[in-house]
Amino acid sequence: MNPKMTVNFEQVTNRTLQKQFILYLALFFLTWTLARLFWIKPGIETVPAGLLEAAVKTAIWVIPVFVYLSKLDRVNPLTYLRLNNKPKAVLWTINAIIITAGILYVGNHILGGAEFRVAEGFSRWLNPVILAGITEEIVFRGFILQKFMSAMKFYKANLLTALLFLLIHYPIWIAQGIATDFFIMNSLSIFILGLIWGYLFKRSGSLWPVIIYHTTYNLLIALGF
Repeated sequence: MNPKMTVNFEQVTNRTLQKQFILYLALFFLTWTLARLFWIKPGIETVPAGLLEAAVKTAIWVIPVFVYLSKLDRVNPLTYLRLNNKPKAVLWTINAIIITAGILYVGNHILGGAEFRVAEGFSRWLNPVILAGITEEIVFRGFILQKFMSAMKFYKANLLTALLFLLIHYPIWIAQGIATDFFIMNSLSIFILGLIWGYLFKRSGSLWPVIIYHTTYNLLIALGF
């Protein structure tokens, strides 16, 4: 085979894959934004509402990633997402979680004067605590970050992924009509956490430490930290 033809074929294939990934990102953000703004209404804490939100989020977030990897990339989704990998940096993960809990406690309770208040409602536990960690990390660190890493250096990929991770939170904040100061502070914290979780994913070689860290963080918030 002519080497030039091989290079050209690979270039065409790479451009096609890049277009497919960009299309995925556009459809993902558009679909979730519309669902959050016009379909899944915040503040409804009934069991049916919580189950509906969980079903919609799984359909928009997780299923497309598994279909994309298995049908377009023709890889094992569990292997690509590093859900089969034995995690490293376990001690680092534990220390990071403890430090995060300490920062939340000092910032909200010692400096902010807040009181502990456990979140009430089925939806506040099913979706933010039980579901969010695994669904959001499958999409952002397991899928999007690795896609970016295949085209650019890690620090650039991590910055871009953290920014997109921040932006995906905006539809629900807008739907909830949160205050400007909360919007700004949460934007900063979510972006920083996105960077940390990306670094942890790379350091550990597995998605599970990130899922555990993310889930624990949401649990601390639900417990009033």
